[in-house]
Amino acid sequence: MVDIRRGGLALHPTGQSVEAAMTEWLAAAKAGSVRTRGRVPYAPSTLVSLEKSYRLHVRSRFGAARLDSLTLRDIQDWVEDLQRAGMCASTISSSLLPLRMLYRRAKRHGQVTVSPVDGVEVPLQRRRRRKPVDVSEVHALMNALAPADHPLWGLAIYAGLRRGELLGLYWEDVDLDERELRVERSWNPNYGYGPPKSEAGQRVVPVPDRLATILRQHAHRTQRHTGPMFLGRTGVTPPAPGPIQVRADRAWQTTGLPRTTLHACRHLYASVSAAAGVPLHELSRYMGHSSIAMTIDLYTHLFRGSQVAAAAKVNAYYDSHAPEASGHDIAA
Repeated sequence: MVDIRRGGLALHPTGQSVEAAMTEWLAAAKAGSVRTRGRVPYAPSTLVSLEKSYRLHVRSRFGAARLDSLTLRDIQDWVEDLQRAGMCASTISSSLLPLRMLYRRAKRHGQVTVSPVDGVEVPLQRRRRRKPVDVSEVHALMNALAPADHPLWGLAIYAGLRRGELLGLYWEDVDLDERELRVERSWNPNYGYGPPKSEAGQRVVPVPDRLATILRQHAHRTQRHTGPMFLGRTGVTPPAPGPIQVRADRAWQTTGLPRTTLHACRHLYASVSAAAGVPLHELSRYMGHSSIAMTIDLYTHLFRGSQVAAAAKVNAYYDSHAPEASGHDIAA
């Protein structure tokens, strides 16, 4: 009775199904009335991913069930069934996201008192160590590609842009005289042009001389200096990522070179930047990470050995400020 007076318990439970509630949630999220915890609209790519996860993994199990009928036991049994079926831990966690978003809104609206997703135990995700392509092979990998493919792969290798950011780049975003480019948008074939992955995704990235040369050649070859940098066969929208990867795979297989991907090139950019001595806080900004903690979590293994250099700097500082050695000096 106390919960009812406080509005924490609904007198009349909802008869809405999970399917209907999910359809309503997606429509509200696309309209911008349902937002993230940070009170910003969901990125279109996030909504596409949530909708896909729901359709592939959740709908068949819970779509017809009443929203207020599911329990923690129901969700836990489902998670364990997915695990027994061989689904990896990251996919299981992704499959839970639509339900987490759905019940968070349902609690605010008084449709349920507790979320059945709270307290669910999921398999431990073991982060795989990313091993980028060896920097000594970059020159050979680029030379094996057709000249028309150099700009896209060059931007991935030398600027570390995400795939959608590569395809969403405009000529107006690049200033080769100042050696920098601005990431303003991203391209997704499901919804077209949109903002980058996060607010931190809008950033300025330095352009090395190697990349500047490639982009100048691209401008000369295409005779375009405005609008989208990359266009598909239609000349209206960016090219599909699949054929880009297929062409590269064939070129590298023919020459006996290892296969890589646009996303793996992003890790190469991080490893080369770390080895070149780019400060971590700057690298985090260039990568478009929301926090430096994310950069550390993803790429901490790339900085191994840096503690030796750090110790040497500390030693040098103490040595430069130490008093003259005496007979009782510990350092002596």
